[in-house]
Amino acid sequence: MIGKVLRTMRVEPLLAYLYGPGRRNEHTDPHLVAGYDLVTRLEPAVPAPGRRPDVRPLAALLDEPLRAPQPAGRGRRRSPNVRRVWHCAVRAAPGDRGLSDAEWARVAAAILRRTGLAGSGERPDCRWVAVRHAEEHIHLVVTLVHGDGTVAEVWRDRFRVAEACAAAARELGLAEVSPWDRTVARAPSWAECERAVREGRPEPVRCTLRRRVQVAAAGASGTDDFADRLRRDGLLVRFRLPDGAVRPCGYAVALPGYRTATGRPVWFGGGALAPDLTLPRLLHRWEGAGPCHRSPSLGRERVLAAAAFLAAGAEGQLRQAGAGDPVAAAIACGAANLYAAAARLLHGRDPGPLSAAADDYARAARLAGNALPVPAPAAAQLGRAARDLLGLGRLASPGEAAAMHALLPRLADREQRAFQAAAASRAAAATAAVYEAAQTAATEAAATARPVVEPVVTARPVCRPVVATTRRAAVTA
Repeated sequence: MIGKVLRTMRVEPLLAYLYGPGRRNEHTDPHLVAGYDLVTRLEPAVPAPGRRPDVRPLAALLDEPLRAPQPAGRGRRRSPNVRRVWHCAVRAAPGDRGLSDAEWARVAAAILRRTGLAGSGERPDCRWVAVRHAEEHIHLVVTLVHGDGTVAEVWRDRFRVAEACAAAARELGLAEVSPWDRTVARAPSWAECERAVREGRPEPVRCTLRRRVQVAAAGASGTDDFADRLRRDGLLVRFRLPDGAVRPCGYAVALPGYRTATGRPVWFGGGALAPDLTLPRLLHRWEGAGPCHRSPSLGRERVLAAAAFLAAGAEGQLRQAGAGDPVAAAIACGAANLYAAAARLLHGRDPGPLSAAADDYARAARLAGNALPVPAPAAAQLGRAARDLLGLGRLASPGEAAAMHALLPRLADREQRAFQAAAASRAAAATAAVYEAAQTAATEAAATARPVVEPVVTARPVCRPVVATTRRAAVTA
C-alpha cells in the first residue's frame, strides 16, 4: 500500500474529477467511504441517468473554513495564493485482496491521524472526505485549515503517509512495500508516460536516461571520462558551473530528438534521475578509482572469469558481515555497478529483464537517508570489474552468457537487505533466462543448418600419345 500526496488550490474541480468518468472511463461507482461528518450528510445526491453528481454542495462545505476570516493571533497567516487543498491517493498493491469500504475508512482515519490533520486530539480536525471510485484505491481530500481557523502544518507529510500506509498494510495483512527512505528514483510523470506511448517508445525517456547514465557512471573514473561516455552513448550533456568556480557542481543530460514544443531539448538533472546520480555522489564514488587496466591481450573469457571471482569474494564478505555493517553496504553499492554493466552486455541500449532487475538492485543498494558509503577495497574491485565488463561491448556467444549467469550471485546481506535480495534473485533469474534462450537458439541454429557437401573428385586417367611406328617408318623411308 502506497500513498501519493498532491496539493491544489480549489476543491470543486478536484471533486468533479473524482466523481467524473476519469480520463479513460475508469471511474466506477464513485462514493464516499468516510468524512469529517456522517457520510449520509456529505454524499452528493444521486444524479439523473446520464448526468454527473452535483459536487458543489460538498465543495462548499469543505471550502467553508478557507472562506472564513482567520482569527487574530491564531497561527500563521493564510495566503490566498497557497495551495490549501491536500490531496492524497492511497493505493493497494496489485496482488492484494479487495478491501471493503469500512477497511478503507480505517486506512483513511489512520493516515489523517498520523499526519495530524484529523483525529489527533491536539487541535480541531480539518474538514476532509475519502472518495472511492475504484476497487484498489481511494482519494483523500482535506482543506488545510483547522476548525479553530489556524493553518494546518503538513511538514514531512509524505513520510508520515508512508508510515501510516505501512502500518495499515501490516494490520490488514497486505503486501508491504519498501520503506520511504529517500532511496527510490523519481518515477516518470503521467505526461512522460503518455508521450512515450504516442511516440512508440518502449519506456519513458526518464527511464532511458537513468539507465544510460548509470552505465556511464559505472564505467567512468572521473568527470571528463563520464562526459565522454555519455556523448559516445548518444546523449547531450552539460555541466553547471557556479560563479567564479572551476569545477562543476552539477550536470544535466538530454536525449537528442526529445524536445519541447519550442524545439529545445528536455534536460534532466542527475538528481531527477536517481538519488545516487548527482555529481557530488558520483565524485565520491570515483575517489581513488583508476582507469580500466585491462590489457588488450587479455581475452574476453579471462575478463568474465576475473569478474566472477571478485563477485564470489564479495558475496562471501556479505554473508560474513553483521547486520548494518558499513562495509557490506559499500560492497552492495559496488555490486550495483556490476549489475548495470551486466545489463548493458546482455541487452545493449534496449531495456530487458536484467535491466529492470538492475534498476531494482540499484534502488535497494542505496543507503537510507542519502548517506554516503564508506570506502571499501572490495567495492573498488567490483567497480573496476564493472569497467572491464563494459570494455567488452556485447556478449558474443552462449558461453559468455553462461559466464554472465555465474557472475551475478545473490549479493545481499542478511536481514537489512530484503528488497535487495529480491532484486538479486530477479537478476539471477533474468540471466538464467537469457542463457537458456542463447543455448536454445544455438541448438536450433545447429539443427537447421544445411550440411556442407564436399565435392567428390575422381582420378582421371593419364592419356599419353600413341605413336604409330609403321607410319613413322614410312615417313622416314
